[in-house]
Amino acid sequence: TMLPLSSQTGAAGPWLSIFLVLQIVPYYMTGWESVAKGSEEAESGFDPRNFGTAIYAALVAGFLFYVIIIAVVAWVYPWQEIVSGHVRTEVAFERAFGSHAIAQLILFGAFLSLLKIFNGNFVAATRMLYALGRRSYVHPAVGRVHASFGTPVAAITLMGVLTVAASIFGDAILVPVSEVGSLAVGVGWLSACVAFLRRNALDPRQPGDRSAAMAIVGCGVSFAIILMKVVPGVPGSFSRAEWLSFIAWSLIGGLFWLLRPRHVTS
Repeated sequence: TMLPLSSQTGAAGPWLSIFLVLQIVPYYMTGWESVAKGSEEAESGFDPRNFGTAIYAALVAGFLFYVIIIAVVAWVYPWQEIVSGHVRTEVAFERAFGSHAIAQLILFGAFLSLLKIFNGNFVAATRMLYALGRRSYVHPAVGRVHASFGTPVAAITLMGVLTVAASIFGDAILVPVSEVGSLAVGVGWLSACVAFLRRNALDPRQPGDRSAAMAIVGCGVSFAIILMKVVPGVPGSFSRAEWLSFIAWSLIGGLFWLLRPRHVTS
């Protein structure tokens, strides 16, 4: 039976467990950046400061959600039995309260949560792909907008096809996606912070030292996230399957980049 590292004797066990969980936190905390991806769809006269409020609210909500879920499950049922018996969350609540209805309610809530996450990720991904096509970072056809509905029809179709294809792999794809997704998140955050600092250096009218300092901290944190996954020998670093997933993902992205127009008129 596999036990969590935190159950091992000595001081290293709990810290190693925290370190391993920390590596996938970026993937599970994504969502706040969707505010920026969908910012162009804000209504006319929308106060730009509310974007920051929405981002902070999403971060706080995500943090509280995971803390509450972990704490409540460990409180209602002994975590040792959850681990050794591979007890699911709804089963733990059913056994603790002696009610099958509460288990069904939890499953229904989980189903609604999946729909919520799917919808949010799909909207954010299609809007980002549309933006890449519009700026010709990939083929401009990806940025095509439906004449009647005003939606990025090509990006939506492409993401729909990829989503259906990925669902064929079932549970086998969950671990590679979460692990590689954490690295991809680190790369994305690092790129955004570097781009912000670069723009600040070229344009003195951009935000001042405080924003630049936050971007520098962001660069450090993002780079650390990347190192945790790619440096061999680090606990929780990429396995062979995850490296293959990362390479395949990178090749697909490289192919889209190569298909872009070579000369773009401003």
